[in-house]
Parts: sequence; C-alpha cells; structure tokens
Amino acid sequence: AWMIPEQVAIGQAWQAFGTDGKLKDQKLSQRFDQFAQSLVDNTRKLRNVT
Repeated sequence: AWMIPEQVAIGQAWQAFGTDGKLKDQKLSQRFDQFAQSLVDNTRKLRNVT
C-alpha cells in the first residue's frame, strides 16, 4: 500500500458545506483541490501514465 503525503481533515463536516455542496471555507477548498490534484498526479506516477 502507498499513501499520498497530503491529507485534508474536515472538522464538523456537517457544517462545512453550503447548500450548493461546496466547502464554505475558501482556504479549505483550496487545500482539498491540492489534495485531489496530488491524488491524480501520484496515481499517474504509480501507473506510469503521463
């Protein structure tokens, strides 16, 4: 098993999202986007896909 180094914790998740389903906190949203991009990048590296 291999884990990506980035992690995102969402405290009180039931309050963290607006009615549109997006994170209310812009900084947290940016961190989550970075996490998701890291997941994609590292998956490509592991699969040797560019």
